[in-house]
Amino acid sequence: MLILEGLYSLSIFEEASVAISLLAFMVLIVNLSKRIVIMEIISAIACLQVLLTPVLIYQIAPSYMPIQSDDYFSYVLPATISLLAGLAYFSLISGKNHGHYFSDLKVYLNDKPDIGLWMVGLGIVTLFLEPFVPQVFKNILFLFKSLLYTGCLYIYFSKAKYKFVVLVFVIIYLFFQTVQAGMFGELVYWLMLFVIFMLAGNERKVYLPTKILFISLGLFLAILVQSIKLEYRLYAWRSVSVGGGGNASFMLTLISDRINNIDKLFQESFFLSALVRFNEGFYIGHTLAYVPSYAPFANGEILNDFVAPVIPRFIWTDKPLANGLANIKRFTSLTLFEGNNFDISPIGEAYGNFGYWGTLFLLLYGVLIGGVFYYILKKSENKPTLLLWLPKIFVSSLLMESNVFTAWGGTFQSFIFVALIFKVAEIFKYKI
Repeated sequence: MLILEGLYSLSIFEEASVAISLLAFMVLIVNLSKRIVIMEIISAIACLQVLLTPVLIYQIAPSYMPIQSDDYFSYVLPATISLLAGLAYFSLISGKNHGHYFSDLKVYLNDKPDIGLWMVGLGIVTLFLEPFVPQVFKNILFLFKSLLYTGCLYIYFSKAKYKFVVLVFVIIYLFFQTVQAGMFGELVYWLMLFVIFMLAGNERKVYLPTKILFISLGLFLAILVQSIKLEYRLYAWRSVSVGGGGNASFMLTLISDRINNIDKLFQESFFLSALVRFNEGFYIGHTLAYVPSYAPFANGEILNDFVAPVIPRFIWTDKPLANGLANIKRFTSLTLFEGNNFDISPIGEAYGNFGYWGTLFLLLYGVLIGGVFYYILKKSENKPTLLLWLPKIFVSSLLMESNVFTAWGGTFQSFIFVALIFKVAEIFKYKI
């Protein structure tokens, strides 16, 4: 009720933020099933985390935000619009419909039903090797582990026997990983990307109500995960500390409780706690409050993140780490600890480096990410299966609760990994 009452007193910045967010979701819904909507997903999630959620927080619990609404949105609104414009540039010239890419893909895989099975098998072998591999090689192993998921896409679009048995097995594995580690991201992201490809490759027309249903289910799943994540994660980590592990029964109990008491998810106190966890604006706001009043601008040091992925750590000894600690310590007054999974986002980093000129950086950053997507899309006209590697390449760029080093580094390293996979296959005259 307080949310509805607050909507009547929005500032001009907040009204514009709601409008931009609704537009991003409308573009996503319209293009869903027609296109591979990875850029649209990034845009919609960005709006949800840095625009729409902060608007709601300012209406019902403004004390959760470190600065005033106008001070926050006067930077974040144009910055987000710039990012969205950059992401959309190449999408606008890639055609309205991506269906023909999937037609070519299915023809290509018609007589190659076993490729995906081999990839899934290699991914499984990697899982068994993981406990025995030194830490220095973990990142390389992680790249090979992703063959498990990319292989599923190969299987889905081929005529492989027992395809649905394999797909169910991988989903069960994802659930098991979530149970053990208490980390829900991998399960949610890959299921979301798989649904995107399933709809885009569907030859039947998908009507608007079905699209809205999928989007609604996705948002509900996100709210459900947020509602149990903290409680289950504390349980799982405490269990691991005493020699135990995750507990599927406890997780299912939590899920069952939320579903059987669905009204809990939308009670104001419960809904607020979910909003707070979605709210990337909290960290961006702390950045705006801290820089340059208490710490100087970084003056473009963020540009190092674009070359960092190609330089080994033994050469660049103080190479940035793929967590939020460095940015949180440098650009905010917050105190966080090892194991922290939060960050100030590329939008916050852009301000910490360039101030309000960060909007221009975000435009170029969006063009770069969108350009990689468009390049792979065009290359898939000659190598149709390149299409199926897009989720692996962009999975690290989906959320805002990260940084440029993690997002771009993951995209770049995955791009190189995919290029090497195809090159090795070409050398051995094996078509993948």
